[in-house]
Amino acid sequence: MGFIKRLLGIDEQSLKTNSTTNKGLNQNKEYEIASNNFLRIKKIDFYGEFSKSLNGKYIIAWSDFDKKNGRGGFRNSGNGPFLLLEKGKIRYQSEVQRPNDGKVSNIGTFIFNDWLFGNKLSGKFYAFDKDGNVLIEHLFKANLFNNGISEDGQFAVCQTANASNKDGSKLFLFDLKRQTLISTFDPISGRANDYDFDTDNEEVLYLVYADNYKYRYSFTGEFLDYDNWNNEKIERVISGYDLFYIAEEKFNNLNSNSTSKDYDEILDIFNQSLTYQITKNTEALAYRRIGEIYNLNNDIENAINNLEKAIELNPKVGAKRLLQKLKQDKN
Repeated sequence: MGFIKRLLGIDEQSLKTNSTTNKGLNQNKEYEIASNNFLRIKKIDFYGEFSKSLNGKYIIAWSDFDKKNGRGGFRNSGNGPFLLLEKGKIRYQSEVQRPNDGKVSNIGTFIFNDWLFGNKLSGKFYAFDKDGNVLIEHLFKANLFNNGISEDGQFAVCQTANASNKDGSKLFLFDLKRQTLISTFDPISGRANDYDFDTDNEEVLYLVYADNYKYRYSFTGEFLDYDNWNNEKIERVISGYDLFYIAEEKFNNLNSNSTSKDYDEILDIFNQSLTYQITKNTEALAYRRIGEIYNLNNDIENAINNLEKAIELNPKVGAKRLLQKLKQDKN
């Protein structure tokens, strides 16, 4: 057998080395992937969701499950575990009430949202370094929607859900290096699906939406891509109601500096909304607004025609007084 290997040019020592190396690589991994979003670590009887750093060096895993009492999700007691793996080995592990939405950076800094016990509107955002030292621990009087962390581990964001207080529907931006809150703002473009950070050239936060639409905000919350968003949101509408509310927002922003071009843009969007199936009341409101815009633009004939359509659809739409005045002025 040794002669045949030498004849074929096979290095027996090399085979042994490669075999040992491959075996070692398998041994270095203390986990196995159970599915796209879950992993298992048999030696500590752990099963939970996970997320990898972009460079693949780190994994943050968590389980919103009280293993001792066999309860997951909503509960009043029983902490859930979380852990950090570095190159396949457990580096740090601990537990909090209800860990969710874990993310980890290329340097091992990691974050997650703790949904907390009970049914109160509340949540806690955590950030740790790779040794488990707490960098940020921020309690909110609102449920937590999602979060994100920069690749370099220096910045993180946490988005809250609706709540009738100062914490509701806000995006919180943290500096993890300085362990401080940088800013809090309500994104005009709405809650994002994901977040990107540009920290190389300027401090810019990208809010990422479905179909990879991205919009820039400064770290102080200034919306840098307002015009792009304003145009693209019309392309992404899925109903006449979306168009109506876009036009309504633009109508409410009209002022003494508004031009005929502004009026035409809003008229076009209201008219587009009428091509969709919407309720008679919404249709009436659209015709009322169209009539009001024509009036602002001194087109009295079209103003009267559209106000009459609005009242025909809904006599209580709130257009009778203006219609009566325009008819009197015309005569």
